[in-house]
Amino acid sequence: MRARRESIDGMTNTVALYHDYLTVIYGLLATEGLVVFSELALGHALTVSGFLLFLGTFLTSLHFWFVCVTVDQISQPCYSALAGSNARLRTAFLLVDALFAAAFAGSVLIMFHSLSADTPQHQVVFLSMVWLAGLSLLYDLYSFVVVAGSQFFDFPADSKQSIVAYGKVVRRWMVQDAAYCILAVTMYVATRTWMAYEGVLASMLALVALGVLVLDVVVLDPIDDSQTHQDPSSPQSG
Repeated sequence: MRARRESIDGMTNTVALYHDYLTVIYGLLATEGLVVFSELALGHALTVSGFLLFLGTFLTSLHFWFVCVTVDQISQPCYSALAGSNARLRTAFLLVDALFAAAFAGSVLIMFHSLSADTPQHQVVFLSMVWLAGLSLLYDLYSFVVVAGSQFFDFPADSKQSIVAYGKVVRRWMVQDAAYCILAVTMYVATRTWMAYEGVLASMLALVALGVLVLDVVVLDPIDDSQTHQDPSSPQSG
């Protein structure tokens, strides 16, 4: 019993460290984005299309921050079920999540800096969005493989329930991110063909980013799933 309590405490500390990591990198990301925006505004280089591109990029950063912060609330019961008493394996799962979170933040950072007044490269915004969509779908595929691989092992009934619940959410993510990839590629191709209509494309980016963020909060909120499939050993459980 004591060993189990120590394992839970250790996992709680690891998850807390992961959230601190996300707070730092996405806090710095938001700050960097606001610096770019202030430079554009103060330098009188902020156009309507530039503002819409910034708005779309900033909303995109909020989307990936939200996803990275909330994903562990449904992934941790699955990770705990898969790893059992192996704390190193549970930490390895979190490390992969942290690497993807950093990759997302790096892509958004490129989007922000491509709006810089010194060297504006607005087409890079749309190319980075393609990278973001691809990375997000790659994370879904990774999660799908993790869940599918569990079928070759024997787990207790409660552990299987956590794994199955996470698998359902992952499949839903795959559909969402596949659509996101199609939109991102379509907009990038459009910029290479109709860059003269940059204002329209910038508006599309802002609307897509806003729509994705609304889906995160209203329709596809992973917290709803985690509350109904909570694992007793998860740090989020009482």
